[in-house]
Amino acid sequence: MTNKVLLTLLAAGFLGASATRAYAFPDGIFEPSLWAAPGVALKTGFIDRRGSYIVSPKPLDGVGSFSEGLAVVKVGTKYGYMDTTGTIVVAPQFVLAGAFKDGLAIASKNGKSCFIGHAGTCVTPEFAGVQPFCEGLAAVNVTGKVNQFGAVDGGKWGYIDRTGRLVIPAQFDIANHFCGGLASVNIGATAEKPFWMKTGGKWGFIDRSGSFVIPPAFDAASAFSATGLAAVSTNGKWGYIDRSGRYAIAPRFDAAGAFVGGLAPVNLGARRYSKMSDMPIGGLWGYIDKSGQFVIPMRFTNAACFCKGLAQVAVDQKWDESGAVTDGGRWGYIDTNGNSIVPIEQKEPPGFSDGMARFEREGKWGYYDARGRVAVEPVFARAQNFSDGLAAVELDGKWGFINKEGRFVIPPQFEAVSNFENGMAPVASQ
Repeated sequence: MTNKVLLTLLAAGFLGASATRAYAFPDGIFEPSLWAAPGVALKTGFIDRRGSYIVSPKPLDGVGSFSEGLAVVKVGTKYGYMDTTGTIVVAPQFVLAGAFKDGLAIASKNGKSCFIGHAGTCVTPEFAGVQPFCEGLAAVNVTGKVNQFGAVDGGKWGYIDRTGRLVIPAQFDIANHFCGGLASVNIGATAEKPFWMKTGGKWGFIDRSGSFVIPPAFDAASAFSATGLAAVSTNGKWGYIDRSGRYAIAPRFDAAGAFVGGLAPVNLGARRYSKMSDMPIGGLWGYIDKSGQFVIPMRFTNAACFCKGLAQVAVDQKWDESGAVTDGGRWGYIDTNGNSIVPIEQKEPPGFSDGMARFEREGKWGYYDARGRVAVEPVFARAQNFSDGLAAVELDGKWGFINKEGRFVIPPQFEAVSNFENGMAPVASQ
């Protein structure tokens, strides 16, 4: 499986509910969305929806989207922040940096991570690992150490509040974010080298006081969905529990995803991909309702959770005994009745965004609309997802932006681009 396809699957949610393993890398930190290839000198700026520069181009090795008036920039190998005038207001000093939310961002240097404010200084203590805030609490690794690969080795996880105070003591081997007042945590997991992925132990759910409301008795556990159910695994089989910890759907599946819109993807016959991932491969996927009954039969080799009434699915994928993909299969979208909306014929997961799904035909890219009709004919060499009503496409070696009718609103003229967010898009030229 290529890194590109694996990352696409991760983004699409194709890991189902798997939570038996966890990378020990700091979470919530992202690489810039636009960067220069090694040895290529590009000038990067931001344009508005008319194609006019809001931030003038300047030599940068990478740039992310703006959040709370600041954008991550990469200069050399370090990350800092730039304001909307193009002025670097936080000097590049971090080995990793993230977007701001509610006045805080995760940043990492010298083997430690913390939450920084807009001035670029830590406003919480430094930790070996830090995850984003959710419902006012953030998981942190207090006693571990960052190894030469950037992974957190050892240590225990607890939770801090927004002042940086440790309000739930560090006692867990894996800790996930809070959702609906509960968080799934693991006791007893150990790291597997050389990947530094924690495996084993038992999973349960704690409340905001740190007390177990559902004891750690599961081999794997996902977060509770809005339906009040969470997928959990025992003895290799997945089922669903309610918030009291009782089974609402008995464990009988080999993989399972979250309930969204009253339906959840489940699998019979899957096995684990490899030590590098808990991604289930093989078997067939279908969709069940909250009573555990199949409403969409098992006929897919991959199936994601529903989002806005559509779910991404695949057929005809094949793997060898080592877990390597021998046939990537065909991808598309179905509705909640199991009807094909975007034809299941794409070589890669198409990805719906802003009501449009990109697709490839005979080496050219176009777009379907939400009804599965071809809205933009496949004429582009490459294409990105729609965002803010525009999509970046490549034509004759240059990138520009089209609207949902397929007309260029910003002519192709850039060497590299990223998506529009909040009316701005980063672009690069030589």
